[in-house]
Amino acid sequence: MLVSGPPTVSRVRAALDAGARGYLFPRPAGLPAPTSDDVPDEPGPRWPHGVAPVVPVETADGIGSHLSAREVQIVQLVADGRNNSEIGRVLGVSPLTVKSHLSRISGRLRVTDRAQIVLLALRARVIR
Repeated sequence: MLVSGPPTVSRVRAALDAGARGYLFPRPAGLPAPTSDDVPDEPGPRWPHGVAPVVPVETADGIGSHLSAREVQIVQLVADGRNNSEIGRVLGVSPLTVKSHLSRISGRLRVTDRAQIVLLALRARVIR
C-alpha cells in the first residue's frame, strides 16, 4: 500500500485500519535521529526489511509526532505501573537508558510527566 501526503495521525490510523502493515515517512526537521535502540539487531517478522516501524502520536498541543517500536514498549511498561529499574530489567537495558528514552519521548510529545505520555499514547491507541 502506498500512501502519500503528510503523515497525520488520522491518515496513518486509517491506513493501518485498512490493513497496511506500516507507514513510512521522512523524519520531520527538528526531530532527533533514531538511535540503535530503535532498530532491532536482526530483522524479524515485525521488521521484514530491518526497519523499525514508527507509530504516530499527536502531541499535547495537537502537532503530529511519532514513537519508535522501542519507545512504545517503554510507554506500555510505564502504563503497566513499572518504574525505570523494572523496565530496564524487562528490556535488558539500564534504568538510565530508560530515563533517557522517557526524556526524549516527553520532549517530542511536549509533555512534562509520565502520566501525560501514557495519556497521549492511549489516545493514539498505540498502547492498551
